[in-house]
Amino acid sequence: MTRRDLIDLGIPPGEVLGLASFLVRNARERGLEPEEIRTRLQSLLKSPEDHLEDACFGSLAKALRAGGHPG
Repeated sequence: MTRRDLIDLGIPPGEVLGLASFLVRNARERGLEPEEIRTRLQSLLKSPEDHLEDACFGSLAKALRAGGHPG
């Protein structure tokens, strides 16, 4: 998943995009498939507060919530 893919999903540019890119690489290393990652990110973007404890993407959910990104 490229940075452009992440932006197209709705990840805002800047530090949050860098974090998302890093976490996606980690998720792939953990064995998550690209489609599963995409699905989880879409859900996270709709409702960050529901993903604060997510082992792979919890820090992204917290960053989005802290930045006031609409959920």
